Amino acid sequence: MINDEIRLIPANGKNEDEKKHLVKIQNKPTNFYELNDIENEQDILFSDQSWLILLFSGWAVQDLVNVKILLELSKKYPEINYGVKLYMDVANLFSFSSSIDQVKATPLFLARLKNKTTLLKSGPLKETELEKLIIDIVKGSN
Repeated sequence: MINDEIRLIPANGKNEDEKKHLVKIQNKPTNFYELNDIENEQDILFSDQSWLILLFSGWAVQDLVNVKILLELSKKYPEINYGVKLYMDVANLFSFSSSIDQVKATPLFLARLKNKTTLLKSGPLKETELEKLIIDIVKGSN
């Protein structure tokens, strides 16, 4: 748990090899989504809307800090949607989007505009860098 707003919760898988964790976020705006049950970029949730998606590792403190920063910035920029997806095993990140060909560092920042997903950045960002990404997506969605 990074604070009382963001929690990582163990969930039971079908068997011992499929132990899963969920991210639960309190006090989030209506345009901020926990993507716990979303398998990939093709989900209907992403159709015809603009998104900034953060795929993060539950083991990396800086990833959790970026989730918190994204949560705060989403309140400032309500023009687009935001999604966060937790991965305890980084090898599984590849299954989310065909735009991910390698993972050098987490978290991964993806834009979903006009039904196309683009990997924007890999690795932790400062608040000013993340805000610039959001502004670029807002501009691209108009």
